[in-house]
Amino acid sequence: MKIKFISMILILLSIFSGCGSMIQNDVVFLDNLNIIDTYLFNEFIINENLSNPTDILFADNYLFISDTRNNRILKINLIGEIEKQIGSAGYGKNEFISPKSMQYINNNIYIHDKDNNRICIYDLDLNYIDALDLPVYDNVVEEIMDFIVNDRNEIYFSLRTPDKNYLNFIDSTNKIQIIKSDSFGNFKQFNDKIYYITGHELKKDGSTVHFSSGESYLQIFFNNVQENIYSLPYKYTPSDIIITDEYIYMFSVTFNTLDKFDKQCNYIETIAHIEFKTIDYCTSMAYDGENFYLLDQSTARIFKISE
Repeated sequence: MKIKFISMILILLSIFSGCGSMIQNDVVFLDNLNIIDTYLFNEFIINENLSNPTDILFADNYLFISDTRNNRILKINLIGEIEKQIGSAGYGKNEFISPKSMQYINNNIYIHDKDNNRICIYDLDLNYIDALDLPVYDNVVEEIMDFIVNDRNEIYFSLRTPDKNYLNFIDSTNKIQIIKSDSFGNFKQFNDKIYYITGHELKKDGSTVHFSSGESYLQIFFNNVQENIYSLPYKYTPSDIIITDEYIYMFSVTFNTLDKFDKQCNYIETIAHIEFKTIDYCTSMAYDGENFYLLDQSTARIFKISE
């Protein structure tokens, strides 16, 4: 399977030439929560011991989990039973070293095999299709935070090194090119549009570099052109996003809330405001059309929110 890498120059021009619209949502967030009480919150139990899981994905009426420290991918039905699992430590087919983010694209599952520096492609029954090797950026230790492959097989991703963040693309010579520094976040695709959420800001204090909550944005791209950019509540720090025909859902790791927005990113209501002692760090969530599944990386637990 051949993947075509396309330079994201149009996106670069669109982001930084002022095209598209910037819409401010000036909400003092915690003081204006509209919390609804029609949803039930329960732990979603599976009969497996997860170790540092980092992503959960819904596709074809199943949940897929990247069980990172166990170097495996699980396929689970919606009552918590394991339908299939693949993976062990290694570089070969059906082997991983720290599998992390996943995407459901064109009826296949794309998995970022972090320490093998590649993206592995599987069908929905977790049968191996192909692997895409990724280049190294200036021999610097790096971490791909998330990636997306669109319908035209164009790939772009956010990447973090020890002192900087980048929004990148891979050119025709298989080299990483920087679109923007000091930016990283997560991607989702819905219909023909790509949604990119950014959370952390790069802070420099003398020689010290760190990342903290600050300005958060949602950027929407169509045909490689930025269609809109929306500001989120200050320090919102979204960890994941779900898009439906009518609404956008995001989870804030700062406020520990699952929130509903309209398609113009105006806040509507909070589905769940969860105590930190219950969920410490939700890295990813999935949605089956009726229920939300929140993955807590730090405790290796999954929680289900349903009407």
